[in-house]
Amino acid sequence: AMISKSKCKIEGFIPGFIKGFGVFETLLLENGKIHFLAEHYRRFSYGCDRYILPKPPGLGELKQILARLVKTSGLENARVRLSAWRKGYRVH
Repeated sequence: AMISKSKCKIEGFIPGFIKGFGVFETLLLENGKIHFLAEHYRRFSYGCDRYILPKPPGLGELKQILARLVKTSGLENARVRLSAWRKGYRVH
C-alpha cells in the first residue's frame, strides 16, 4: 500500500532488513509501463514463499498499487523495487 512521503520510513533495527534477509525484484518503468511484471511477480512471490516471508499482494492489487505510484510520482521512466523482509513488504 502507498503511504504519504512524510510517513515513509523503514525501521532501522528490523533484523531481516539489517542483515539482508529478504527478497527483492527491481522493475523497469519505461514510458509509463512496467516491463515483464508477471515474471517479476512470479519470482518475487516464489522468493517470499521459499524464505517464509509475508505473502505479497496479488498481481492485480500490485498492478493497482504500481499504477497509483506512477501517477502520484509523475515519473515515466524509473526503477521500482519490490522488497520483502521478515516484518513486511514495501514497494519503493
